[in-house]
Amino acid sequence: MDHWWIALGLALMWSAVAAAQPPNSEDDEARGLFEAGRAAFDGGRFEEALEHFERAYALSGRSALLFNIGHTAERLRRDERAIEAFTEFLEANPESPQRAAVSARLALLQEHRDAAPEPSPPVAPPEPDGPPALAYVLLTTGAVSLAGAALSAGLAVSSANAVNDAQPGTPWSSVRGDERAAQRRRRAAGISAALGVAAVVGAVVWIASANQADVAVGPGSVQLRGRF
Repeated sequence: MDHWWIALGLALMWSAVAAAQPPNSEDDEARGLFEAGRAAFDGGRFEEALEHFERAYALSGRSALLFNIGHTAERLRRDERAIEAFTEFLEANPESPQRAAVSARLALLQEHRDAAPEPSPPVAPPEPDGPPALAYVLLTTGAVSLAGAALSAGLAVSSANAVNDAQPGTPWSSVRGDERAAQRRRRAAGISAALGVAAVVGAVVWIASANQADVAVGPGSVQLRGRF
């Protein structure tokens, strides 16, 4: 709380100390700063008041101003500065009539500071999860299917060549099996190729999504753009 007797007591202290010392320009400036600080404090302009009190103390070195500095810093919630100023005030003024009040305020500030929780350390963002193992299984399956399609296509060509290269006059019954085999192998190659392409594209998209990459699918190509 604000007490009019606090400001009055400090003003009287200032006057007593000033009367015991010869006047000088710095002392006059410090007293002007003290008066300006007191007026600012009474007007609720605590930032301005603290600045004036600090400058007055720097010029005069009078410990009575530490009370003003501590009281104003406390109003601004600058607890460390208030604790420092009140501690220095008590050390410099062991017989001050304000000693009990200052000691009480200092104890409360120190208790509040000691009870404040430690700031939590920054939490690192979680690393993005990698692609699941199933995506690689799918990719491998697609690659095997494409390899099987290539093999079936090669066998289909071989069977078709057996029919086409047969000697003139060869009975159809002799090459009928090769013809049917060629057809079966073409169908198998087509099915395996379609499944293989679907599996590979699906796996690539899955893996790229897990690694935050972009996928561009074009005619006959799959491109990855991004970062891994």
